[in-house]
Amino acid sequence: FSTPTDGGNPRMQMYIWTAPNPDRDGDLDNGIVIHEYGHGISIRLTGGPGTSSCLNNQEQAGEGWSDYFAVLMTMQPGDTGPQRRGVGTYALNQPVDGTGIRTHPYTTDMSIDPRTYDTIKTAAVPHGVGSTWTTMVWEMTWGLINVHGWDADLYNGNGGNNLALQLVIDGLKLQPCSPGFVDARNAILLADQNNNGGANQCTIWAAFAKRGLGYSASQGSSSNRSDGTQAFDLPASCSGPTATPTNTSVPPTPTNTSVPPTATNTPLPTNTPLPTNTPPPSGDVFFDNFESNLGWTVNPGGSDNATTGQWERGNPEDTNSSGPKQLGTTVSGSNDLVTGRLAGSSAGVYDIDSGTTSIRSPNISLPASGSITLSFSYYLAHATNSSTADFLRVQVVGSSTQTVFEELGANNDDDAVWDTFSGSLNSFAGQTVYLLISAADASGASLVEAAVDDVRITVVGGGPTPTPGPTNTPVPTNTPGPTNTPVPPTATPPPSSCTTYTSANVPIALPNGTTTISSNLSISGAGTIGDLDVSVNMAHVWVGDLSMVLRNQTTGTAVTILDRPGVPASTYGCSGDNINATLSDEAGSAVETQCASGTPTINGTFSPNNALSAFDGQSGNGNWVLEITDHYTSADAGTLNGWSVEICTP
Repeated sequence: FSTPTDGGNPRMQMYIWTAPNPDRDGDLDNGIVIHEYGHGISIRLTGGPGTSSCLNNQEQAGEGWSDYFAVLMTMQPGDTGPQRRGVGTYALNQPVDGTGIRTHPYTTDMSIDPRTYDTIKTAAVPHGVGSTWTTMVWEMTWGLINVHGWDADLYNGNGGNNLALQLVIDGLKLQPCSPGFVDARNAILLADQNNNGGANQCTIWAAFAKRGLGYSASQGSSSNRSDGTQAFDLPASCSGPTATPTNTSVPPTPTNTSVPPTATNTPLPTNTPLPTNTPPPSGDVFFDNFESNLGWTVNPGGSDNATTGQWERGNPEDTNSSGPKQLGTTVSGSNDLVTGRLAGSSAGVYDIDSGTTSIRSPNISLPASGSITLSFSYYLAHATNSSTADFLRVQVVGSSTQTVFEELGANNDDDAVWDTFSGSLNSFAGQTVYLLISAADASGASLVEAAVDDVRITVVGGGPTPTPGPTNTPVPTNTPGPTNTPVPPTATPPPSSCTTYTSANVPIALPNGTTTISSNLSISGAGTIGDLDVSVNMAHVWVGDLSMVLRNQTTGTAVTILDRPGVPASTYGCSGDNINATLSDEAGSAVETQCASGTPTINGTFSPNNALSAFDGQSGNGNWVLEITDHYTSADAGTLNGWSVEICTP
């Protein structure tokens, strides 16, 4: 599934799975179709609609959100937490309780799926990492079902499954760009505070703690899946036993049999209830939607030099220059914090000009404990005459000064669209701080506008121990539905794995006057392809001249993975030099649009021009060929330094 930014058309391609007998059509597997659509949801929501490149880091859980949507939206009456739920079982000709295309089926039974946060340290990227995340939100979903029941109405229902899905969707909107597991967990906790007053905090904490993402878990860098530390504890506000993992049972949950049993799916036995879901006493530490004056100070240091567009609280007027540059709509209420709220006779009359404008919040006392999070909505808009000297910046000032957010301008047209930021303030715990928000037009007479709204600081699990509220009442037992026909037992398929195969047929020169070169890669022992990525390291002047085709000579399938990046957007394509890229269907940004100012000009993980899923279901064994064509041979030369394919097998 290829996902551009909001407004562009995504592309889904499904193929025939040839590993089972008979062949299976991926279009007919509900789980796979939902999974692929799920990539569009997670990529579009993370980081806001203006970007599709926020799920390229190593610890991101894009595959996990997609698997989660698949198993949640295909739930049936009679389902229970411990039963086995696989993704892709139809495509692999497995029974409905088969393992599917992952290493384990999804279940709350640790003896079947023992994965915890530490599992991702050695898991395949992205599928192994992502599917570990699914185990965690699947635990959360069943915890919420055990409290609120199950509702078959996905659109208007009030069950725990509805609640869980909404929290996951809203968490995607709240989490930062390039999130890790702790970031994603905190975003879900924040969504529960925003939506439900924190009524489900302890249920959510218990689910994550069971899988090693408890209160003391540390993420490390979201770019490194191996540097986190798992923990199984709960915050003080959810006082109770440590949620250590076990291979024999699920953690204690309130008695609930709201989903009728079936012959093959035995309901959970009655367990000891969880601690009462009393929300932490603090919740919002600070909130300002700018509908009233809470005491912000413009130019607090006395050194601002912007001649127009100073920060002010007010009702903004819409401006437009090749698209909206200042929005007349706020996130909530009538007012926001904006750089010159008036429109004037043209878009540039009241924008920021000739320097920097800043504004300081009132002092904010942060609690000494708990998980403290700053979130806000914002936009930075500019015309093509902007540069990286222009910026929107948010700093937290306490015993030290920390820049928690910064967006720079660029020499392109960037319209105003509300986006969201969320980040941790735990390093300032126990301090009295203030926020310093700055924006600048520092590149000359460029058109730059900025705004901020709904500034919020929350704490989860901080403060004194709360007074317990009434215990959650178990949902009454429903009348059992008709018995399902048992599925005949089948052999459990082998777990999936990912292996990288590197071509030894390099380096190969592509001199002037040569149109096409080919490099071979012979693979054996690979098995059936469940997912395939390709990495290319190519030195070449003006990469906009190049196209690349990956060909499986055994099956005859060929995929154009690169086709003159920048053409036709630029007549001659990207003028930058060199490529060091991994092409993956699951990546957010398209390789076609890449043309960075540095070298290599295409550097990172991107989606190919055509989907590599064309190879899914085929055997990975045999001879593979990478064909590279130079469409302008008279001027430029280059060398293919290396290439490889990563094959993940079901």
